[in-house]
Amino acid sequence: MAIIRTLFAGIRFLTALAIIAVIGWLFRDEISGFLSTRGGDNIVMAEPSEELATNVEDTLRELMAGEGNSEIRLTETALQSYLQYRIGARFSPALDDLAIDLTDSTLLITGMLDLTQLVLQGGVSENLRRVMGDSAKISGEVMPEISAPGRAQLNIISLQAGVFPVPPFLIATALQAAAGIESDGSAVVLTIPDNVLDIRVEDEGIVLIQDR
Repeated sequence: MAIIRTLFAGIRFLTALAIIAVIGWLFRDEISGFLSTRGGDNIVMAEPSEELATNVEDTLRELMAGEGNSEIRLTETALQSYLQYRIGARFSPALDDLAIDLTDSTLLITGMLDLTQLVLQGGVSENLRRVMGDSAKISGEVMPEISAPGRAQLNIISLQAGVFPVPPFLIATALQAAAGIESDGSAVVLTIPDNVLDIRVEDEGIVLIQDR
């Protein structure tokens, strides 16, 4: 359960994106070489359900206990259910319309950030609204992999807040300041059960391989 919870806990970095956007604006000349025209694709929402969320919860509980099948597959619809019914309520009310999209090998997370409900110190909230308006679409794309026994990492492919693609050299500071997430700017390291041997995204699902 820890690895999926941590994957979704990574959505905390979406709030960090808002802070990065201001930094990016202030230093836009210095980082212009890093910017691209790529944006987060619109995600067609799955139809989540309480039953699917419960199924995911039970499956992850078995994984933590070293039980269940050696190969565990969680579909995009099931993960969306888990996000909505089990995880989403833990995030800031400023985050809404959270959605996931599983590609051939990556996890894309998108949402809307309501800047009128985002309270940050030092006048940052007001600066964000001046730069981005009352709300902004935010997105992050990551690729999970096992880096060592008991350790996984989310390789950061792209982060974007509104129209601002975020260059890697600004990611680490913002993730630590806004979400307490340790990162070198290119990946987020996670602690996972030792029995998990592999994790990958394929065929619109997350596949976990455990040692049995």
